[in-house]
Amino acid sequence: MSNKRRLFIIGAGSFGRVLENWLGLIDASLRDWELAGFLHHYEGKSPLDGFPTDLSIIGDWSDFNFRDSDLCVMGTSDSIWKQHVYEHLKGKVRFFTFIDPTVGLNPRFVDIGEGTVICRNCVIACNVQIGRLVTICMGSQIGHDVGIGNYTSLMGSVDISGHVKVGESVFLGSKVAVIPHKSICTGAKVGAGSIVVRSIKDNKKTYFGNPARPIDLREIARMR
Repeated sequence: MSNKRRLFIIGAGSFGRVLENWLGLIDASLRDWELAGFLHHYEGKSPLDGFPTDLSIIGDWSDFNFRDSDLCVMGTSDSIWKQHVYEHLKGKVRFFTFIDPTVGLNPRFVDIGEGTVICRNCVIACNVQIGRLVTICMGSQIGHDVGIGNYTSLMGSVDISGHVKVGESVFLGSKVAVIPHKSICTGAKVGAGSIVVRSIKDNKKTYFGNPARPIDLREIARMR
């Protein structure tokens, strides 16, 4: 029987399956954990049906009987759900911080919170503070002197310049760029491909475009 700690992926949706893939690429001799399965609440058809996977859903995260040595990693980029899961499970299980081996950063100069996931080929400069359960997807770049709040999610290839402050539970879509010395308030949402040239202080609307501006979601729907 293995003496390694069990690592569970919370959420068996698309991002959870991506995490299974990347975690599985890490040399087993270099890790003190082993993938144990997904924890996911569902009714009816399994979210894994029709997808290739080596794992199965072995329980519901909300009432799972964890061992003291168990670890969990968040398999969702939804900020609301990340906070909900954390508030429910804090003190019951440790959240695993996953930094893919391809990530470029010096841990002496980057502060990373519990349960954060940093995906392949990201680059993070110096004097960067990243909060709890932050998701940073493939190919994103974070400049020097940046702060990112808890539960925030950066999709693929986001580019954050130096001296930017990003609040909690912010969503930045793929290929969003933020110019230096700007701030994005807690709960703000910025659509894919947008360029943030002014600080965002209102989280009531989604921001979109170049330059990013508040936009009615019905207007985005008409663009499709």
